Amino acid sequence: MVSPVTFDRMQVLMLEPDLAYLAQRHEWGADRRDEIWDGVIHLVPQPTMSNLTIEKFLEDALDPVATALGLFVNRNVPLARAERPHLNYRVPDVIVYDPKLVPESGPTSGVELVIEVLSPRDESREKFSFYAERGVTEIWLVNPKPRTVEVFVLDGGAYVAQHVDSFGVVHAPRLDLRLQTIPGPKLRITKPDGSSIDV
Repeated sequence: MVSPVTFDRMQVLMLEPDLAYLAQRHEWGADRRDEIWDGVIHLVPQPTMSNLTIEKFLEDALDPVATALGLFVNRNVPLARAERPHLNYRVPDVIVYDPKLVPESGPTSGVELVIEVLSPRDESREKFSFYAERGVTEIWLVNPKPRTVEVFVLDGGAYVAQHVDSFGVVHAPRLDLRLQTIPGPKLRITKPDGSSIDV
């Protein structure tokens, strides 16, 4: 007798995708976060409530800071390669961008900050080279439950992690913010004027 096979969470490449399944995902709206990497569809699992909550909190917290700098904040906007954009794009959870540099069809450049809210075994770190090619100035990786954050800044074509000081504070330079995990847990975002908001 053959034992049943148990699969842990893993990536799957479908060589012959079920077109009816893809159409059903589109009808349900489940494909809004799906990505295409060099012509290969990456079906992204639906976000947890923790992820959705912190995405919304981050968008709301960053909006006044970005607006003061002439920038916009939005969620789940595809960032594409300029050539054949429909075959190569990523969908960050939150972006901050310069509206003067983004065409109506969507951004291929002009994105100042990308925030990826982490999920188990997601591909956020694998997107760094794509974001660097698009000239994204800064990336935050936010872990939603412990409210920890890593900040990376583009330097010479690659991302460099920002130092966390002895108080657990990391500087996010593009918007001149200080980020710190505080009891709760919450992510405290301190603005240049010293005021803060906890998300």
